[in-house]
Amino acid sequence: MMVIETFQLSRSFGKVRAVQRLDLRVEEGEAYACLGPHGAGKTTVIRMILGLIPPTEGRILLWGKSLGEGGKEPLSKVGALPEGASLFPHLTGKENLEILAYLGGWELQDVERALRSVFLTERDAERPTGEYSVGMKRRLGLAAALLSDPELLVLDGPCDGLDSAGALEVQETLASLTRREGRSIFLSSRRLLEVEKTVQRVGILEGGRLLFQGTLQEFRRTPLPLLEVEASPPERVEALLGGSSLGYFRSGELFFVEVGEEGMGEVHSLLTTGGAKVLRLLPRRTLLEEGSSVKTEGGRGGGR
Repeated sequence: MMVIETFQLSRSFGKVRAVQRLDLRVEEGEAYACLGPHGAGKTTVIRMILGLIPPTEGRILLWGKSLGEGGKEPLSKVGALPEGASLFPHLTGKENLEILAYLGGWELQDVERALRSVFLTERDAERPTGEYSVGMKRRLGLAAALLSDPELLVLDGPCDGLDSAGALEVQETLASLTRREGRSIFLSSRRLLEVEKTVQRVGILEGGRLLFQGTLQEFRRTPLPLLEVEASPPERVEALLGGSSLGYFRSGELFFVEVGEEGMGEVHSLLTTGGAKVLRLLPRRTLLEEGSSVKTEGGRGGGR
């Protein structure tokens, strides 16, 4: 069964198209990573899935029920870790969770269960969170998301800002939640290396567009070519690309066209005959950040 399905999901902020026609599929019991560089639209997707902002176009189904038609019912089975979640540093980890449990109408036994799920010991739970490492704080945030005993966790950048040790703590915790407890997870990340030991499937999001969706093994076998274009004037370039059949997205003064090296001639001809001055054409694979097991330029890389 699909826990998350989106159909032509789109979101614009003024003239900026943050998310464009996404068809996501997340199966029950799997961990799925939405991967992409900063500004790719990952947080916007998560905010729409959680019902925090409405889509400009398209639909979202959770367990086959539309967010719009089903009211809050589909979200009752979702736990979330929003970007930048904070804690009371002078209170212990357990006290932080007890406050959240009181506000949410949950029991103290839910606090104990959540702490066990993220492998925080009784000794750690009784320490002030101001003494926690960044990795421990993130695990406590996961425990907060688990208080309602959700079937689906939606996590925005759970490994962002962590060192390798902290990221490993979170990865192992997330892997346990799917393998041992059977929960579904939808998370975002800028680095494949941070999630490749945790997730079964990935979606590659760049410029608000879904370039790939499938298993990790399929991703490593699939070329995802992009052509980085620097040309002027940018307004003319956007008009020419927008009037063609080529898929593309813009990042500042740069354009990324969804063709490989073999399409360089077509793009160059389109721009030059249309009156644009081409400054650079550079074949890329994806824009995932350095530190991933997929290089940001020039093909695949191995693990570090």
